[in-house]
Amino acid sequence: MKFYRRGNNSRNYKRTVLVGVLILSLGCVVWGQASEEQSGLSIPEMILAKLHLANEKRSAIETEKAEWKTEKARLELLGNMLREEISRYKEKAQKRENDSKLIRKEMEGMVYAVDEHRKLRTVANTISGRINESLDKLSAESFPGVVPLGEGGQESDTERFENSLKRLADVEKNYSEWDIGIVSGLLDGEEVAVRLLRAGNCFGWWMSLNGESVGTARMEGGKLVLDEIKDAGKKEGIFCAFGMEAGKEAPGWALLPVVSKPVRRKAEGK
Repeated sequence: MKFYRRGNNSRNYKRTVLVGVLILSLGCVVWGQASEEQSGLSIPEMILAKLHLANEKRSAIETEKAEWKTEKARLELLGNMLREEISRYKEKAQKRENDSKLIRKEMEGMVYAVDEHRKLRTVANTISGRINESLDKLSAESFPGVVPLGEGGQESDTERFENSLKRLADVEKNYSEWDIGIVSGLLDGEEVAVRLLRAGNCFGWWMSLNGESVGTARMEGGKLVLDEIKDAGKKEGIFCAFGMEAGKEAPGWALLPVVSKPVRRKAEGK
């Protein structure tokens, strides 16, 4: 076994490294010359070409990075839109479920309401029928115009009920008001047209259309009966009342004669 001193080994190592560098440099020169001979370019031109190629590759990489960023942003946007769409579909599904529950409850309520409506319609028809029947009977005992005529015709249950109530309200109103109008009545058995002044449905007075005859009016057997007054004193009050209504007399008091049996509404149940 041989032993060397430390200083000699260091010098040998340095020489070995220097020889390797020279060999590599010689190889690069030989390779460069061979490449130059093959490509027809000088070493500086080859270096510039390689730098240009490197720049192109770097630009391509940057372009790919930019395109990837754009694609990534687009994918993220699509992902957000997809998540929003899924959330919207979930909300719609929940709303449809809630609506279906509400519809089921409403249908149950409608079935109950239809049954109740059927019962109320039966009651309304009964009430409207009794009201109209009573008013038709009352019409035969009342002065013309006190009891309005029924609508008749094709009416729904609701319309029939409302019309009967309106007709009853009109009768109550007419019973408490004075009114005047042209009607036909029986005078000495003959039907004539006269002007009729009535106080509700209690008393009535008439005057011929030519203004010459006056008298009292009453209902008998469903007919309007006209009784002529010959007494000048009694006639004066009737002429005065009709004159005030026509604007020919100044407003004031007029003494009107009454019949011995005024028309009255019969007590209910009698």
